[in-house]
Amino acid sequence: MNDNPIVSILVLTYNRRNLLERNLKSIFKQTFEDYEILLLDDYSSDGTEEYIKSLKDPRIKYHRNKENMGGKYGDWWAIHKAIYKLSKGKYFIYLCDDDYWLPEDLLETLVRKHHKYSNLSIAFGGQAYPYSKRPSVGYLEVENKKGYYTVEKLFPSGYMTGVEYLSLFSKNPCGKNYLEGSSLFSIKKMKECKAFESKIGTKWQAGYMFKMGPAVVGDVFFIDKPYVVTGIDQGNASYMGTQVSHFLDIVDSINDSLIGVKNSEFYKNLGDKKHIIKLYQETFNNFSIRWYKDQLRNKLGKTKDLLSKNYFLENLTLKILRLSAKKIGSPIGIKTYMMAILSVMFPTKLAKNIRGGQIKR
Repeated sequence: MNDNPIVSILVLTYNRRNLLERNLKSIFKQTFEDYEILLLDDYSSDGTEEYIKSLKDPRIKYHRNKENMGGKYGDWWAIHKAIYKLSKGKYFIYLCDDDYWLPEDLLETLVRKHHKYSNLSIAFGGQAYPYSKRPSVGYLEVENKKGYYTVEKLFPSGYMTGVEYLSLFSKNPCGKNYLEGSSLFSIKKMKECKAFESKIGTKWQAGYMFKMGPAVVGDVFFIDKPYVVTGIDQGNASYMGTQVSHFLDIVDSINDSLIGVKNSEFYKNLGDKKHIIKLYQETFNNFSIRWYKDQLRNKLGKTKDLLSKNYFLENLTLKILRLSAKKIGSPIGIKTYMMAILSVMFPTKLAKNIRGGQIKR
């Protein structure tokens, strides 16, 4: 076993042994074998520990928590610990326990790109989703993989400077969202960008640090092929919060992503953090309008008491407006978005009485 592996693979798991087995099988099939698996068990009680020990694979570095951390801190604690305390590799990849790799040469290909381009921060591929039918326009069925679909033309295939990549990503952050599980990062660049150095970080939107932080200090290579398979499961921990908390988490993650921005080409070409946050806000709001409409129909559609509906909406609106103003500095965008939701869902005076972040009674 190599004491100085080229790649460090973080796998965080909690009570999902069956999914973890699938995850690890996809790693063991890789043609590139110079890696370590940092397997962090968040106090599982389903036989995960026994399963890992039965594998007797020296590349697995098993760490079991004495209590469950995910409920309090999301996955940030594991990411920070892996990067700053556990990783011995030159490159880093985070593969969630419910995701798995498709091609057996994934690591080999991504490592090769890093070796070819010395200033590379991220080398990554596309992702695939298991659906019973094609979900929408812009998705293609994966070749030789019936029932799996991938996003068409997520990014231009090939090499991009950090500025080129961030320009594309920030203009459509939801539409160009992707999994970290297909992304191989330079650990040197991850530390240089300082996006991961805090011991306390965002709870469920750490992905924005992954997608933005390293690109501030280096370049990017995209391979337009589905590399990782994921399932969108509303039972996942990241779905347990509200869209409000997720949006605010995103704002925090963008702030953290751009800690070192003033010393980068990104700052010189694209402006400050507030500009990027507003771009994220606009895209996220477009997505969330649909989400809120569905949620409100499900939760309040059967409620006959209009006062109950209005009370719920009023408190929801005030919370978003106040927190948005606190985080971003201006609630204008979010206020417009909430007014749109209210006017679509309940065309009452409530939606017309929002003034400057307040609801007139």
